[in-house]
Parts: sequence; structure tokens; C-alpha cells
Amino acid sequence: MKLYAFPVAPNPTRVRLYLAEKRAGGAHLDLVEQTVDLRAGEQRQAEHRARNALPDACRLLDATLADDRPFVTGDRPTIADRTLAAGLRFGRFGGIGIDPAFEHLARWDRAYRQRDAVKPALSL
Repeated sequence: MKLYAFPVAPNPTRVRLYLAEKRAGGAHLDLVEQTVDLRAGEQRQAEHRARNALPDACRLLDATLADDRPFVTGDRPTIADRTLAAGLRFGRFGGIGIDPAFEHLARWDRAYRQRDAVKPALSL
């Protein structure tokens, strides 16, 4: 398995923590880690973008949200909404926005970020 990571990015850190716990429990997991320098913009290079499962995930999310549901899984916010909002926020930090082709995902993102409950957390 190969993990493309930026040292402080939340998702690779989550994977590293998961693997560390598994190894501590006796599992043998091979992992090669390759640093992607977000500050230098390596994540925008064609070679890296070609490896990226994100367009497929966005396509699935866009199709799911096409029924104008207010949240990813239905009528109330869940961890899916929080995880998606955090990921999209980090993408914006890295200069990666939502492809305009994913109009339902973009609608969800705008609406979710306007919720009074989440504005303080997303403004940090």
C-alpha cells in the first residue's frame, strides 16, 4: 500500500494513527509513504491528480445530493456532513475547489457552511 501524504494533513494522519494502532495490536501492514508537498503545489501536478479517487467520490456525492436533501444522508446532519465539510475546507486551503460540474455538491457546500451551528467552527 502506498500513502501519499502531507505531514500535517488530517486524512493521512488518520490513516497513520489507524495503522499504528493495528501494528501495536500485532498486525503486519506494509506501507510506503510518499510526501506530497502541498506548499509547493505538488497536488496540482498532472501526475498526482491522475492518482486522485476524488472525482469519483464527488460524482457519487453529487448524484446522492441531486434530490436536494439538506444533508448527505437525509434530513439531519451526521458525521458524513462534518467529514465532507472538513475535507472540502481543507481542499479550499490547498487551492482545490469543487468542480462546477458537481452543482448539487456545490449547493450542499454553500448551504452547509451557512448554517449558524457550523459557522464558528468553519471560520477558524
